[in-house]
This record gives sequence, C-alpha cells and structure tokens, in this order.
Amino acid sequence: MQLAEELRRQQDRVTVSVVGLDLICGKASLAPVDRRELVELGHFPLYAGELQWTGHQVCGHLRDSARIFRQRVEILRSADAPVIAQFNPLAEARVASYGRLDWARLRSEMIVAQHELYDTVRSCREEELDYVGHWEDGTSVTLKELLEFLPAHQADHASQLETIVSRGIRH
Repeated sequence: MQLAEELRRQQDRVTVSVVGLDLICGKASLAPVDRRELVELGHFPLYAGELQWTGHQVCGHLRDSARIFRQRVEILRSADAPVIAQFNPLAEARVASYGRLDWARLRSEMIVAQHELYDTVRSCREEELDYVGHWEDGTSVTLKELLEFLPAHQADHASQLETIVSRGIRH
C-alpha cells in the first residue's frame, strides 16, 4: 500500500534525526525564528504548542502517537462503527513526563512503536479503507483518513526534528 511506504519514508527521516539528537542529548528546542517558519506546516497551525518542545519531547510524542494510532487502526479494522477516544497531545502532564524519561530508553521505545505502527498500516487492505468509526464528539472518520494523516504527521515532526538537530549541532 502506497500510504504505508510514504509513512515509512517519513519515519526514516525521523530516525535519521534521532541519531543527530544523540549528539545533543535531545534537549535542544526550536529557536523562535524556526517556530515561525514551521507554524504554517501541516498540522502545526492547530497544534503550535508542539513547536515549543525539545527533541526529547517530540520523540516522546511520536512514541505515544505511534502507539495510539496503531490502536486506532486496529479498532477501526475490528469493530463495527467504533468510537475512537480523543488524545490531547498538548496535555501538560504528558509532555512533562517525556522529559523525565531516560533518553536511550525513550529512543528505543519510539523506534519500536514506529515499526509496529508501520507494520499495522502495511497490513491494511484496500477493501478496509472505507471502514468508518466515530470520534467521541460524534464526527466520523474512515480508516483511509486516519492512514492519510500518518505520513503527514511524521513529515511535520521530521521537519521539526531536522531543524532542532541542525541548530543544536551548530551551537
């Protein structure tokens, strides 16, 4: 499936950036000028708070997002018109918890979660793309819509991490 391969390409960009984060211990974040450049990108207009995060926090978010989206895909594939729980990526307690995680462990968990998400997406069949679920607020979402979001979400955070690494290594 083409969506799975695009997801993999964007995940690979994230993985390359994580290697760069190793050099700066994941603690650097975007400069204000970089946040202004990225704020119009993809999903960031709705989640601009994510641009305040350190590389460490971005990796925590990507780990959790991969786990959550894998579950969402599985729920959509296995239930008739399921209700899918919302997830607030900007929840302060969640974001704060990422900074307390050991960097090597977080990096490893994120990579495993990313692989599991890819494997789940890759296993989806064309005839499943029209499966419908509903968000908690009652709006509908298809499996196809969920799968189309994933590469773009990865691309947004890959750009964020690439910029963090680029600036962090130069300082």
